[in-house]
Amino acid sequence: MISNISIEKNNMRIKIRVLLSVVVLAFTHLAFSQKNFVPGVVETLNNEKLTGLIDYKNWEVNPTTISFKKDSAAPVIQYRPLDIKGVRVANDYYVGKIVSVDRSPYRLEDLVYQDTKSYVGIDTVFLSAYVLGEANLYYLKEKDQKVHFYLEKPGAEITELIYKMSLNKVD
Repeated sequence: MISNISIEKNNMRIKIRVLLSVVVLAFTHLAFSQKNFVPGVVETLNNEKLTGLIDYKNWEVNPTTISFKKDSAAPVIQYRPLDIKGVRVANDYYVGKIVSVDRSPYRLEDLVYQDTKSYVGIDTVFLSAYVLGEANLYYLKEKDQKVHFYLEKPGAEITELIYKMSLNKVD
């Protein structure tokens, strides 16, 4: 027969474990949601330059939104790609664009023999400026780690430079 004391000890252990789990989750959330506001400039659609602070996370994957505030006490404003012309932060320049994106498989394990399907879709993104000049070269890295390059020439639409892999059967 189980005594009331052992049941109470088990209940206490469960409560302590739950409490510790909640504390660990809270600290994890705080660690991953830290803000890193650094000086930057937002270029508006009217060509205004707004100097302030941008929550810069040294983006491995191109951002989907930009968090900006005029100063450390100001409220945060969220910008999506079509809300602004671009943003300069930490020697990086991002521009908002509507582009076609080739989402064809690129990992060997995802390739299909003699695949003729089209995987091109339209997306609104922040592109990272790679080279700016007579022609601009932009870079996009998605969550799945696929990399895209875009070329923009004066008077022409921005174009993705598609690198497509495929499998072919050899007879």
